[in-house]
Amino acid sequence: IIKYAIFVTIPIFLIFIIIQKNKINKNNKKIEKNKKIELAEKEQEINNLKNEEKIIEKNNNELLDEINKIKIENNFLNNLEKEKIIKKYSEKINNDEINLLFNSEKINEKMNFEKNIEINQIKNKYKKDIREVFDIKDLIKDTEPNIKVAALDNAAQGVKLGKLNKKVVKALFKVVIDDTYYEISCVTGYVDYLKDKSVLLVGFGREGQSSYQYIRSHLPEKKLTIADKNPLSVDDPLVTLICGDNYLDTVNQYDVVLKSPGISFKTVEIEPGTEVTCQVDLFLRFAPCRKVGVTGSKGKTTTSTLTYEMLKAANKDCRLIGNIGVPVFSSLEGLTKDTIAVIEMSSHQLEFTHTSPEVAVLTNLYEEHLEHYKGGFKGYAAAKFHIAQYQKPDDLFLYNATQGFPEILDFSAVYSKKVGISADAPLPFEIQNEHLAGIHNRQDVLFAMAAAKHFGATDKDCEQAVHNYKGIEHRMEKVGTFRGITFYNDCIATIPHAVLCAVDALKTVDTLIVGGKDRGLHYGDFEKALEASDITNIIGTPDTGISIVRAMKKAGTSKNAVEARDLPEAVRLAYKLTAKGKICLLSPAASSYNVYKNFEEKGKHYKALVRQYGEAGENNPE
Repeated sequence: IIKYAIFVTIPIFLIFIIIQKNKINKNNKKIEKNKKIELAEKEQEINNLKNEEKIIEKNNNELLDEINKIKIENNFLNNLEKEKIIKKYSEKINNDEINLLFNSEKINEKMNFEKNIEINQIKNKYKKDIREVFDIKDLIKDTEPNIKVAALDNAAQGVKLGKLNKKVVKALFKVVIDDTYYEISCVTGYVDYLKDKSVLLVGFGREGQSSYQYIRSHLPEKKLTIADKNPLSVDDPLVTLICGDNYLDTVNQYDVVLKSPGISFKTVEIEPGTEVTCQVDLFLRFAPCRKVGVTGSKGKTTTSTLTYEMLKAANKDCRLIGNIGVPVFSSLEGLTKDTIAVIEMSSHQLEFTHTSPEVAVLTNLYEEHLEHYKGGFKGYAAAKFHIAQYQKPDDLFLYNATQGFPEILDFSAVYSKKVGISADAPLPFEIQNEHLAGIHNRQDVLFAMAAAKHFGATDKDCEQAVHNYKGIEHRMEKVGTFRGITFYNDCIATIPHAVLCAVDALKTVDTLIVGGKDRGLHYGDFEKALEASDITNIIGTPDTGISIVRAMKKAGTSKNAVEARDLPEAVRLAYKLTAKGKICLLSPAASSYNVYKNFEEKGKHYKALVRQYGEAGENNPE
């Protein structure tokens, strides 16, 4: 039985093994087949990707070919456009002159003629005004970079004066010379902005007259209205005059109000549809040059002048304009993309300015002009802050890190690079200039250096400018020594802080003359500072000087505080009271408008009185 069982079982087992082996082989073959299929699919996918890459490459090549064809076609079209213009506008010019115009290497360096300037549109718009061909000889004659807009005006015969001929010249020749392009774009920017709007000039002083002359020279047929509190006479049939106490009543009847500095809009509500602007605002918007603006309660004139002198020392093309006494509209001629305009900006100019310069400098902030602004000091500070509020991220904002403005200004609203300038920051050279005595002047030097170096000035350039600095009239200006007393004119000091800076810098002030228009400033701390100083005599003139003297006397002052009816009496008292070998300083701590037209007029009067009484002799000051 056992043998039989073994005989039967072994074959069955062998058959089972064979069957299992066959199954395994079949599965392996199936797996191998699947792998081959999968591998074939991957290879096909790779081949497809390669084909797609080839297609893309082919498309790219075709696209590049198409672009090249377009470029060639554009060049061809440009040449056709040139031929059309030559045919239409150059009938009187021979082939040699045409070849000179379009083929001369010298001219081609300066000419960038493009099809995409909508020539036909410009021609159609002004076709009634084009009566003569362009005198291309005149365009060729002066190919120097400093060619003026007037040269292009002369080159366009029979075309209207003002904006029209500049537009046509610019459209037809894409502006022949680089410098001229910038001058034209500046002009057309202003003119385009004003030409179709009703315009009111508010104030007809130095800047108001400058605005009128500029607009009239470029828009000779435009109607204008001029408003001023004082009586005016303007020989122009296209000008309407509004004079008297109610001269601001019609402000909202105009599209654009071009306001002169110093005129307060505190009580004026500007309605939608009326835009208030000023020369500085328009210059920042349209002048195609580089710009650095300087503002602050004090130090802006020194800082802007030093910045200008440092840039000059670095051989930069620069202008010093703005509140320093040069209206910006008087400085547009000859601007280039490389010109650096150093603009002194007052709070009055910045109040309605909504564009910022490339470099903005804020020297300091103290109470001033409180009667001018809504919100008093906050309104004044907000106007000043416009200098940096509209800067771009790559611009530079230099501010007074010693004073700081944490409770006054929102620095998060400034998106430019912010750099604080401290009065005690290191300088790469010593200041050895009597016109720059005092820590406040040292900080002004640091401000100017930071601004000038942004435009490429070196430490050596800055040192040279500081060494050669001649000072500014009416700012710690030495009048001279008469009868043993040295007199200084600091009439530009219209706030207490500026007075104390001058006293500290000059060291030996024995007599201080103060006083001017009452603008609502608080003098309590100033009176305490005077009491603590080494000054012996304090002479107060109307209005604020009288109040200061009386307040100090009431507080039991140890100083010799006396009142003077006017400036002549103050100078006579100064000669009588000031010790020999010491200084008499006129530093008003107030504006001069209660008696004088401005601080310059007061300063000149003071200097004349000092010399007059000094030369009259000790026994006859009258």
